[in-house]
Order: sequence, then C-alpha cells, then structure tokens
Amino acid sequence: MGEDEPWHVEYATLIARGHLPTAVAPITAPELAEARAKGELAIKMMHRRFGDVPLEEHRELQAELLDGLRASAFSSRVDWSDDLGGARTFDAVAPGFSAAHQPPAYYLVVGTTARVLGVTSATGVLRIGRSFALVAYLLVIALGISSARALGLSAPAVLVVGALLVLWPMHARHAAVVNNDVAAKLLASVAFWFGARGLGGLTSPTRSLLGASLFTLLAAGAKPTGLPATSAVVLVLLLLWSSPRRDAASPARWPLALGLTLVALGVVLVLTAHHAPVVPGSLTGLTDRLARAGEPRFWRALASTFVGSFNWESRSLPQAVVLTALGTWLLAALAGLGGLARTPTRGLRLFVCLPLAAQLGAVVLRGAAAGRYLFPAMLAFAILAGAAVDAAECPATRRRIASALVIGLVALSSYAFWAGLLGNQYARLGA
Repeated sequence: MGEDEPWHVEYATLIARGHLPTAVAPITAPELAEARAKGELAIKMMHRRFGDVPLEEHRELQAELLDGLRASAFSSRVDWSDDLGGARTFDAVAPGFSAAHQPPAYYLVVGTTARVLGVTSATGVLRIGRSFALVAYLLVIALGISSARALGLSAPAVLVVGALLVLWPMHARHAAVVNNDVAAKLLASVAFWFGARGLGGLTSPTRSLLGASLFTLLAAGAKPTGLPATSAVVLVLLLLWSSPRRDAASPARWPLALGLTLVALGVVLVLTAHHAPVVPGSLTGLTDRLARAGEPRFWRALASTFVGSFNWESRSLPQAVVLTALGTWLLAALAGLGGLARTPTRGLRLFVCLPLAAQLGAVVLRGAAAGRYLFPAMLAFAILAGAAVDAAECPATRRRIASALVIGLVALSSYAFWAGLLGNQYARLGA
C-alpha cells in the first residue's frame, strides 16, 4: 500500500532474478504510440532499462504484481483507482508510469540481497524491501539522537528529537514501504550526522566534510531527491571552515579536502542536473511549476502527505489535525532558533535551517506536492523542534516543555494509527 510500491518491487525483482539494469536510448515516437495502443507502455519502459529481459517475462511479472494488488483489494481502498479486474499491465493503474528512470543503486541493494537469500518472488522481494525500510527508519532515529547530542542539545531536547523521529506519522509509515525515497532519506541523514559531529568537535573538520560529501554523492545515486539537503550541509561546512575562524589543526590536508569536495559535488551536479526532476528544463517549465506551487491546494497536499496520508495518498488525516501538528512544530521551531543560539556551536542555526530550506525549495521547483520528498531533511526538522526545549533556562521548565511535546507526538501518532492505518489499510474497509 506504499506509494509506487509495485513499480519499485518490479525493478528490484528483476535484479533478484539475475538481470542488470542498463542505460538505454529513449523510446521513439512510433514505439511510444504502439506501446500505448497495446496498453503496454509501462512494459516498454522497463524493457528499455532491462534490455536482456524478454517482453514476455516483463508481462508475467507485471501480471504477478497485479494479482497481488487485487488480492489486497487495492481498487476498494484507493479512491481514485479503477477496477483492476482482468488488468495485465501497470497501465491499468497509472498509464505510462514506471520506475525505469530511477537510479539503480537502491534496487541493486534490495534485489541483490534478495538474490543472495535465494528470494525471487515479487512477494519475497516486497518483504525484503520493507525490511530494509524498517532498518533505515531505526538508523535515522539513531542518527538523529546522535546528531542532537553532538550539537550540544540538552537531554530533554534530545528526547524530543528522538520522539519526533519515532512518532511522526508519515516517517513511521515510511518504515514499511518499498521506495527509493527510503534510501535517499537514510543517506542524507548520514551526511547530516557527519556534519553534526564535525560542528560538535567530535570529528575533525576534514573528516566531517569528506564524510558529508561522500554521502551527498551516495544520496544522489539513490535518488536526486536527496541532493538538496545534503548539498546544503556541505555548503554550510565549507562556509564555516573556510572562514578565518576555522580550526586549522590540519592545514596541510585542508586544501586537498576542499578541492576533492568541490570536484565531487561538481560531478554530481553535472550527472544529475539533466535527469533530476527538480530541474524544470525550460523557462516555461519553471513558470508552470512556480504557478502550481502558488496555489493553496499545492500546500494543502504537501502538508497532508507530510503529516499523514494513506491509501496511495487518496485519504488523509483531517485538515484540523494536520494544521495543529504543523502549527505546533512551527511554534517549537521558532523557539528552537533561540534554543540553538544558546549552544556554543558556531553556525548551528545555519547548519540546521539551510537543509530544511533547500529541501523545501527543491520540492517547490519540482512542482510535486509529495511529503516524502521532504524526508531527506528529517533530522533538521526534528532537531529544530527539539531545540525549543533549550530555549528555557530552568531545567524544570525544560522537562515540562519536553513532556508536553512528547505527549503531543504520542497523541498525533495514536490518532494517525487509529484513523489512518487501522481504518484505511489494515481493516480493509470496503474490501
């Protein structure tokens, strides 16, 4: 029931069965027209990625996945879905949609793991992909807590950071979906963690910068969605450590680290700029996307899919709940700016806020209101709210603020589970 899961599972299953994705030429206009006429555009697109796989094998795999969708009462639970009875290709679900254009790194990890374990069925690959998502979720929580400690936040503030990462509804739901956004979020979080350890003095500036840069490359390789927040982390580190006040403990290695970082990021930008969805491609495309982002429905959709939406984003939590959750976070974030200013860590507010701003800006430029595209900045989102605790001087007041925020998160998560997951997905309403 995770968004786009069938296409992601299809990609990984082909790898689990011993096939490798290859770069191929675009589909020609005659081929496009023929595939659309046959209702096999999704098959043709994936065939272009896996050229060694016979078309019949592609058809059989998509039919197998569609059988799974029918068995799960997909059409009854996803409001916009047509009846899939008799459907044999993915064009019946979303015409012309495919994961074939996605970078292969995530699918190679999931598919190769399945192959090593002897798993070749689509259902087995689905389970392995969801297990990967669970591990990623737990690692992001650990990275968030470690980053908050490294940046000098108090124990009650660290508790709030951890609680937000555990309980935020859509982040928790992300622990059980097969989607390369999971990999982008995890790798972006590791880049942020490297930066946090460097700012907190737990890692040398050179090592921190190189680590953040490496995971910026890896995040872009998983999905270009992970590039904005991680690039912002690296930019802040460069700004802080190229200033006259930087720590010059290893001056001989600093120019080398700086040069390698700039070269690596340049390579990433060149390789991803042409294919990254965030790049409009033309002035008309840019104005169209900005116009979409200027509409209230864009922000309503982004808010609901970031806080709590289910059944392929066809059902959401009540708008009052979404606004309350985001409004509370905004108030906490404003207080968190003061809390971050109380720490001795130089440049901390810039380090936390810039990845958030970069990720949000990228979503606007992409013109697609999907909350999961904000997840690469999830650690910054959590730390900014958690720092609200440190805006208070009195330890007792800090504990009370932390308790109030954690109780609010428990209430939000409980309501999302009851009204969202349990009612819409697990109870199989309408099935």
